[in-house]
Amino acid sequence: MEDSAFSDFKRELTALATIRDELKLKAHLARAEVKNELNELERRWLLADEQLQRAKAHAKQDVSIMQGEFKTLLSDLKRGYLNAKRAFETD
Repeated sequence: MEDSAFSDFKRELTALATIRDELKLKAHLARAEVKNELNELERRWLLADEQLQRAKAHAKQDVSIMQGEFKTLLSDLKRGYLNAKRAFETD
């Protein structure tokens, strides 16, 4: 291979390596972001379970207030898990 062709090839490969490294870093950071989101969702999952257990224990409590809070929490969890799922599907 001619020296200039080799140099051109090497230069192109170096440029691609830079792009590759940037993309790998972005993918890693995105995964970390999803991991943080999943950790927050896990915290909220435990909260939902705790609220359900409390509702069972305190049946005399105003059920309509608890239902509204629980529906909101479930909606937030569903949205969060679907967002996390989509993030993994795009990787």
